[in-house]
Amino acid sequence: MLPYLEKCEAAAYGAKIKIKPEVRLNLNEFQFDLSPKVIETLRKHAPLAKTYVYLGDEPTAGLQQKIADYAGVESNEIVLDEALDQAFNRLPKPFIAPGDNIVSMAPTYPELILGVERCGGKRRLIPLHEPDLRQDPEKIIAAIDSKTKMVFVCSPNNPTSLKMERGDILKIVENAKKSIVVVDECYYEYCGETVADVINEYENLFVARSFSKGFGLAGGRMAYIMASKENCEVFGKVLNGFELNRFGVFGAIASLDDLGYYKGIWKTVAEEKRKLRAEFEKLGIKVWDSSTSFLFMDTSSLGKNSTEIRDFFLEEYKILIRDVPATFTDLSKKYNSFAMPKPEVAKKLVEGMKRLAE
Repeated sequence: MLPYLEKCEAAAYGAKIKIKPEVRLNLNEFQFDLSPKVIETLRKHAPLAKTYVYLGDEPTAGLQQKIADYAGVESNEIVLDEALDQAFNRLPKPFIAPGDNIVSMAPTYPELILGVERCGGKRRLIPLHEPDLRQDPEKIIAAIDSKTKMVFVCSPNNPTSLKMERGDILKIVENAKKSIVVVDECYYEYCGETVADVINEYENLFVARSFSKGFGLAGGRMAYIMASKENCEVFGKVLNGFELNRFGVFGAIASLDDLGYYKGIWKTVAEEKRKLRAEFEKLGIKVWDSSTSFLFMDTSSLGKNSTEIRDFFLEEYKILIRDVPATFTDLSKKYNSFAMPKPEVAKKLVEGMKRLAE
């Protein structure tokens, strides 16, 4: 084994829970029904699962054009990949050599950081400070050194739900001229803010998005990277062309063909976030102003730690919410979060929080 892989843990995701949940809200998955058009498309393609789809064929080229129209870029400024996890695992390969480093704030979504480490790179992480947990562009810039080949900005951030202002992101890009800056916009559909429109103004800018959160295709595995044509060609050198799966490609095409349906759900999520935040704040719970499809909160006022609160909802309601510090261990044991659920499940969450606050 190469020495720098010794510290990389084998992937084995999953909390050890004793009760099987009926509703899983812990992974920020899309909780609403898929578009009927998407379901019809997936059913149509089930018998064709025995055949490949690959980069450059007709459906993938068609998907690239649909994404380009949706995102306001050119089709040759997009690279498709099966998921952001895999894209982040591959993206460091053309740029990172042993001894290089990636700069980011933490906690944040970890896969790009792990991808750098799998190439022999190192992490330079700046802790998010309580109580606000906001990413500080000045601290990120200050941490960049001669070995920094990548900078990662997750906006809105997972797990804290907070966005970084566009001007602050661009300040990082401008001050990291010798580093690739990767901006994770996985929650773009809920946040609505982007830097994808300036990928040709900055030769070091990559923007990443997914169909998992906004379109409910987490199981379909479909994502894309946006960058200049030249940068997309570089990233393409680490792909073999067979990364994609039929359900992700055609599910994404059908999703973009039914944007009206999904825009209605994004509006519902925004409305439900406001309602639930107001209900929880009445109980003395601190809730962050989420720019995502999940709510992140400090539940310490309830007199229990984050694991106890997770277990309460699992035992009493068979609802699995996120014990955030169980995954992001550098956080205090007082943070919980959950994906925005359907209204009937939201009522149970409010009921449970009221019981805990008694």
